[in-house]
Amino acid sequence: MPGQSSMLMLNIAFSQSRDALTANPLRTVLTTIGISVGVAAMVAMSIMLDGISSLVLSEVQGLGAGSFYILPVVTNNLRMRPPRFTETDFRFIREEIQDQVEVFSLSVQTQDVVIYGSKRIPATVMGASPELRLAQQYEIASGRFIVPDDLTWRRNVCVIGSAIAKDLGLDGGKALARLRIRNRDMQVVGCLAPRGQRFGTDLDRVVLIPIDAMRTIYSLSDQLSAMGRAKRPEDLQRVTALVERRLRDAHRLRRDEENDFKVMTQTEILDRLDKLRRAVGLIGAAVTGVALLVGGIGIMNISLFTTVERTPEIGLRRSIGATRRQVLAQFLVESVLLALCGGLTGVIIGNLSGWMLTLMAGVPFIFSPSAIALGFGAAAATGIIFGAYPAKRAASITPMVALQRQ
Repeated sequence: MPGQSSMLMLNIAFSQSRDALTANPLRTVLTTIGISVGVAAMVAMSIMLDGISSLVLSEVQGLGAGSFYILPVVTNNLRMRPPRFTETDFRFIREEIQDQVEVFSLSVQTQDVVIYGSKRIPATVMGASPELRLAQQYEIASGRFIVPDDLTWRRNVCVIGSAIAKDLGLDGGKALARLRIRNRDMQVVGCLAPRGQRFGTDLDRVVLIPIDAMRTIYSLSDQLSAMGRAKRPEDLQRVTALVERRLRDAHRLRRDEENDFKVMTQTEILDRLDKLRRAVGLIGAAVTGVALLVGGIGIMNISLFTTVERTPEIGLRRSIGATRRQVLAQFLVESVLLALCGGLTGVIIGNLSGWMLTLMAGVPFIFSPSAIALGFGAAAATGIIFGAYPAKRAASITPMVALQRQ
């Protein structure tokens, strides 16, 4: 039957191709390097992007569907306004929207060194309002968070992350411990529960101080950011429109001037993430394409060389009854097997690289069957495309031509 004869021919071609590839393993390995690099890059990048997307999506969704953020931004208007969002802006906006939001918090951060006795520890120092605990969903391991009275009475207090507490030997909950930040002593009143790492940043290496203290210590009063959450998600658009309108009035911006602040919603953040993912995906596709092209050229080159090298064998097979179709199938299967070997190596390396990258970046490792299937598909397609011409050339060799070349 035609179907059975075709399967038999493919089985024979596969067996002969396997023997030909294993006969010269060094040549096989060197030929597959380009394919391996291309597939590994594709798989690793897909794993990394999936991990980042999953983390950002869970973080943003965890803050609530009605969340929004206010950030200072640089503008290009003729008056060259610096980016600005101040505590005065925050209080003004809070009065306007307090009945429409369940939380509205203020924060600003910088990198510095905190001192405890003879120990000096690098940390992210963050000025925070009491509402930040609810906004960022901080959990307290011991002590308390910053409270309104700390701002009212201008208390020099701080809340430290678990990594800072461990490094300074305060994880046992020492009462009345005092840290020095710049020229000010701050009393430790609480310790945060561990939060882990995100994108290579240790979220537990943080020191939270009242926003007023932050303003006077670092003079960052115009570089604040705010986060709010509407009571009802369906009111989010109306709330953010009100915030933008009131801030433009407060900053005395003309109609033709850009905002010197940015109001972002959860939807906008996810849209930006999607655009970033597509852009990085295009870059990854370009890198993968170049690597596969190099690998394909390598396969074509070695296949053409093998065709010349095995001309006597081809002539002998043709003389004892092998058809052009059978010779074509054998050489084409060899090219595809060569490419799939590179694809398999690339999938293994890509998964290991993706795991290491996600581990270093602090994002979840997400196994990607689609990336693996795409990698094998791209490798097989490369083998077919770049192996077609050498296979056709091998199939065109007649016993007479083989005898003449020999």
